[in-house]
Amino acid sequence: MVDVSEDDSNYHQHCVDTLKESIEQAKNKNEFVISAINTSGYKVSSFAQAEELLNNFLVIYLKEYGRDHS
Repeated sequence: MVDVSEDDSNYHQHCVDTLKESIEQAKNKNEFVISAINTSGYKVSSFAQAEELLNNFLVIYLKEYGRDHS
């Protein structure tokens, strides 16, 4: 994702917004979040695990994005 977003600030914002919204949906116990994660190849069995995984994705993404923009 970072390879694409480094040249497209709109895509970057979309990635951040999508991850943040997904974290909120996990907090709200939206079953789609667990289904989407498990379909992607990652496996979670609770909303807490989903929230943790998504937070980790956001941290990693922002770290990588920052590395390319410093």
